[in-house]
Amino acid sequence: MFYIIVCSLVVVSFIYNALLHNLQSKSVNRPIPDNVKEIYDEATYKKWLSYNHDKSKLTFINLIVHVIIILILFLTKSFSFFVNLLPGKDDFELTTIWVILVYEIAFIIPGIIFRYIDIMKIEEKYGFNKTNKKTFVGDTIKGIIFEILISLGIIELFAVLHDSFGVWTLIIFTAIVFAILIFIFMFNSKFAKLNNKFVSLEEGSLRTKLEKLLTDNGYKVKDIFVMDGSKRSTKANAYFTGLGKFKTIVLYDTLINIMSEDEIVAVFAHELGHGKHKDTTKNLFTSLLNIVIIVVLIWLMTYCKGLFTDFGFDGLNYGFIYIILTEVVFDFIMPVVGMGTSYLSRKYEYAADRFACEQGYGRYLITGLKKLARNNLADLNPHPLIVKLSYSHPPMSDRISAINKLLVKDKMCFTINQLRSKEEIESYYPLFDQNLFSGIEIFYPIHTKEGQFEEYTSSINNLLEKYPYLERVLHLPHGKRYSICDLDNYLENVKILKDAIDYAAKFNVTKLTLHLGWYDKENNRDDIIKHCIKVTKELAEYANLYNMNLMIENMPGDGEIGYSPEEILFIIEEVNVNNLKFIFDTGHAHVSEYDDTMYLTLLNDYLYHIHYSDNDSTADKHGRMGSGTIDFTKHFDVLDQIKYDQLHCLEIIYKTKEDLELYLKDFETKKIEIQ
Repeated sequence: MFYIIVCSLVVVSFIYNALLHNLQSKSVNRPIPDNVKEIYDEATYKKWLSYNHDKSKLTFINLIVHVIIILILFLTKSFSFFVNLLPGKDDFELTTIWVILVYEIAFIIPGIIFRYIDIMKIEEKYGFNKTNKKTFVGDTIKGIIFEILISLGIIELFAVLHDSFGVWTLIIFTAIVFAILIFIFMFNSKFAKLNNKFVSLEEGSLRTKLEKLLTDNGYKVKDIFVMDGSKRSTKANAYFTGLGKFKTIVLYDTLINIMSEDEIVAVFAHELGHGKHKDTTKNLFTSLLNIVIIVVLIWLMTYCKGLFTDFGFDGLNYGFIYIILTEVVFDFIMPVVGMGTSYLSRKYEYAADRFACEQGYGRYLITGLKKLARNNLADLNPHPLIVKLSYSHPPMSDRISAINKLLVKDKMCFTINQLRSKEEIESYYPLFDQNLFSGIEIFYPIHTKEGQFEEYTSSINNLLEKYPYLERVLHLPHGKRYSICDLDNYLENVKILKDAIDYAAKFNVTKLTLHLGWYDKENNRDDIIKHCIKVTKELAEYANLYNMNLMIENMPGDGEIGYSPEEILFIIEEVNVNNLKFIFDTGHAHVSEYDDTMYLTLLNDYLYHIHYSDNDSTADKHGRMGSGTIDFTKHFDVLDQIKYDQLHCLEIIYKTKEDLELYLKDFETKKIEIQ
């Protein structure tokens, strides 16, 4: 009875695996999701198709050869035949070892052949293999020895315990194997050194960034290692390993070779996420569950006397239990158990991606993952059933979609100057109906034509009554006429600015944009700065009466105060009030002599608002993004790093609502470019 059942189950298992293989093979024709389409160009896609076909074909042939060998062994009752040749066939330890050796030897030659074809032929054909024949032979011999020792060690341990302790074996064996597993998890990096060379990541900007990431998160690892993955393959990877003080993050040298520093930091942040979330420990206890299942199954099979007599054994044989477990039972149990462990593993990957995003590296993680997929010729659209059954990592498309959802949604804003008519302002309503913008920057309508003050004020009031959730910013009067650096007229200008603040209070404005203004170069600049500090403090304190923040804007010319980032920082720190902030203007920065990102990095602690426009560096033209020479991706990189979450304001010359929609798309396009 058991003879027929076992052989039938082997056939059923083969059919099941063949169907899954066929399903995966056909899924090659599934369309690649839009968010990962650009990973493969036409030539690379054809290369992937060919690579996938060759690997799939080899896998299927291996599956057929494997089932033929195991069926021959079962149908001919080869295991008991070889046991009966032993002079000490009643010795359960000896017969256990002998059966395991027969099993392993039967698959040694086919295993070596298939491994050779896979590594030395297929991987070589597609430019992945870096393993020379000497390394291949060494790895193969070590692999065979390790597999035999593990197989013998596990089943011999159970056999000895079962013979000595009976039912207590369930607990004792589980405890011993779990302890061994903890040892392996703890010293995994040590074992890895048996096959690879590990060197500490060299000093430099990359290590500095990685160490800062660790420090910022209060996390310690034994070291940051680079592994010579290129010794065997061009494929890239990184992983977290170890427990306790032996925790380590390992980067393949191949990964370092294909990624930018920030992409490496993003991947490192992902691996750090695994450490912070204690995923290694979680996997350890998942493994404990698997151990318990295996122990119970072995225990139950010791009572199936017919299993052994049907296959020609005189009695219980622990080696044969191991073979039945490996070749038959696992094929039916592990898909169920595997679905659970695979689900948890994918969940951990999503969480680690989320952690990298929280560190400000979400966009770099996307670009890094795409490089990994391209470099490793990953399957960009595997069949969902295969994913559920066996994928430890989510498909690339799903990961990128999840990361994109985690990226901070930009809060968009645009300026509405005092010359806009009621009809124009009302035409913007659809922009808010579609939730395209979450804020507006208005102006104090001073020196407007007759009736314009009232019309503008009424129109803005109507707009904010209709969309009360909008964040409100007011740009204070600016230009030489309203400069607080004008020593002759600053008192009058301060009064006008305070009137503007009073006006802003009517609309519950929370932020005020301030130009410090021009100064007469016959005066000493340091003296003017001291004067500005005094006046700015007065304005900030006045704004604070309404719970408003006053924001100093960077200026495009050296004849204005607030020109250099250092100067702005000095003024803010000297004024020393909590509601004095910084507003970054991209157009002004590009015209100045300073690198655009200097303002962001030096003043990031005070950054509270951003004006976007473009120019060719000759003048502040308030052009649409992409019309000039500003590298906005540099800005977005820094903003991601500092986790900027305030308004992005389009301070671009526009005529109609349609212009604003177009300029918003410009912004979104620039954001996508760094992916």
